[in-house]
Amino acid sequence: MNSETKLLTNLFREDLLFVDMNSDSLEDVVKLIGKKMLEKGYVKESYVEAVLEREKKLPTGLELGKFGGVAIPHTDRQQVNESVIGVATFKEPIPVYSMVDPAKRIHANLVFLLAIKDPDGQIEVLKELMNLFKKPNLLKKMVEASTQKQLEDVTLNV
Repeated sequence: MNSETKLLTNLFREDLLFVDMNSDSLEDVVKLIGKKMLEKGYVKESYVEAVLEREKKLPTGLELGKFGGVAIPHTDRQQVNESVIGVATFKEPIPVYSMVDPAKRIHANLVFLLAIKDPDGQIEVLKELMNLFKKPNLLKKMVEASTQKQLEDVTLNV
């Protein structure tokens, strides 16, 4: 692990890693992971709805060349009790809207659902995620993980 991505490693939680989800929408993914975040006390009751509302106005899909795409849905810190990141991989990529061109749909192989409490933390986390997105081999390992343990091993070594 390098210091550049140590923050990410500290935010991943084993119980928020979902492998080979059988989902066809980002909304379903946010609801499922958000429910788990709520059960664990990481977020407030209003978190999921706030993420979905923000996603409608400012989509978070990002194309990453040959890798495909990712989505990084998030909302403001008032909805968060403790900073964490949920991660989901899919049996088949899910459609999301592009942050570059909100009218364009792309296919996401990975979703990073952010719940960041620190007011400056979200910018730092987004910077570190952008650095992670420049490592296609690491992203590929995440997507190819067939068990939660394998995905956890990859996230602990980003």
